[in-house]
Amino acid sequence: MIDFKKHIGKVQASKPINPIDIYETLDRESDKGPLRPPQISILNKWYNDFRNNKDVILKLHTGQGKTIIGLLILQSKLNEEKGPALYLCANNFLVNQTCAQAKQFGVNVVMAEPDLPHEFTNSQQILIATVHKLFNGLTKFGIGSRAISGLSVHP
Repeated sequence: MIDFKKHIGKVQASKPINPIDIYETLDRESDKGPLRPPQISILNKWYNDFRNNKDVILKLHTGQGKTIIGLLILQSKLNEEKGPALYLCANNFLVNQTCAQAKQFGVNVVMAEPDLPHEFTNSQQILIATVHKLFNGLTKFGIGSRAISGLSVHP
């Protein structure tokens, strides 16, 4: 017989906030190996020197892993309970590509079709959307006093 009283009220393990530690916990596809040295360097630099800054720009060449770096940084913010987190793309093609890459790496993301999912508004998952979805006259993110506060944006 199980004594559930032993399990009630136990402190839950905290979620990692270091993006490198987060990567190690992901259930990623077998062809997604370890982070590359430049990715580790960038993530360490962000975590140690820029994590508490509001506006940070990361600039990398094509093929150097901007998508996974951005997703790991946003997941770090969610784990630190500083969400919700939004990853913006230029168009729907890139939204679909980013969602596919997130799935390959084991990062949980949602899309904003037709409305904002509660997993996003409750700071549980990263929302992948187009810039147009955020910046237009019919935005679902609200304006003024109806705006969603605490948004972490990664274009």
